[in-house]
Amino acid sequence: MKGYIAFAVILGLFLFALFMFDTNDPQEEEPRVRQARVIPSDKFGFAREFRFSSRMVIDGEVSIAGVGQADLFISPHWYDTFTPFYDQLVFVHSEDEAVGFPDNVIVAWPEHHLWLEGIIIGFHQAMAEPDNRNRHGLPPLEPITPERLYSNLGLTYPLTIADFVDNWEQMLRLWQSFTTIERPRIRREASRHYREHRQADTSTE
Repeated sequence: MKGYIAFAVILGLFLFALFMFDTNDPQEEEPRVRQARVIPSDKFGFAREFRFSSRMVIDGEVSIAGVGQADLFISPHWYDTFTPFYDQLVFVHSEDEAVGFPDNVIVAWPEHHLWLEGIIIGFHQAMAEPDNRNRHGLPPLEPITPERLYSNLGLTYPLTIADFVDNWEQMLRLWQSFTTIERPRIRREASRHYREHRQADTSTE
């Protein structure tokens, strides 16, 4: 009987010590709290959709790659790599213009010009469709000039690659005005244009 009591006391002390160790463990992780996104998702999504390249400083080193590299640092759902340090996304026209910004700024520019030229062609084709005229409040039977089509969106015909930088918000509204059926068509036109001109460039070398 005494042996049983002694065993019960020892077991109780062991369980108590184990409980105290677990509850006072200094290594215990605090619950993770989702932090707020600093850089607007619409601007970053625009740069990703149209395949911008980017320049950012990571741990003191300059990194130049597709703008997708920034997602690990600016999207709060990446708990281990997200940081509010990067608080600005700036668009410029070329890599040459991307230097001289503070380290907290991610700089992005349109890199694939042939592909973007195809996107613009796709825009022009889609905007000529009657459905898009109706969507933008234009009479479907009345002759509509390209200038009038784009002026309703605050853009000037013909579009240029510079519009992806200087008028990115209007270009985003234009892109969002297309349906989920039209957008893949525009992307296919961009890919077709890119392939054709790349093959032409290769054949002349």
